[in-house]
Amino acid sequence: MAPKRKSKISTLVYSLIFGLIFVGLIIAVVHLVQLQATNSPVSTASISSPPVSQISWNQVDKLMADCHIKAIFQQRNLEVTLRNKSNQIYHTTQPEINAIIKLAKKYQGPCDIIQTIVTE
Repeated sequence: MAPKRKSKISTLVYSLIFGLIFVGLIIAVVHLVQLQATNSPVSTASISSPPVSQISWNQVDKLMADCHIKAIFQQRNLEVTLRNKSNQIYHTTQPEINAIIKLAKKYQGPCDIIQTIVTE
């Protein structure tokens, strides 16, 4: 006895159902991608950092005495960058190498202001 052959009509119906499911899935994926793109647009605005203020060495001493500085970054060329507690950035030049370290040690105890000292 020969095996029963599926009719051409049933094969066509199954193929049509499979094709419709496949097309439906593609449409759903495209739709979800478009929704995601409209719900979370890519921002072209750049992330801005706070403005940097140039200050004198005397102003550094005053800011540290008033416990406003939370971080100090020292470079080898006497350049110093400071960040206060509200994230304002200050830039200055120290009179001699490691002058900022001496100043930080002076105010470390009373203010507990120095979180980071980095020599680059």
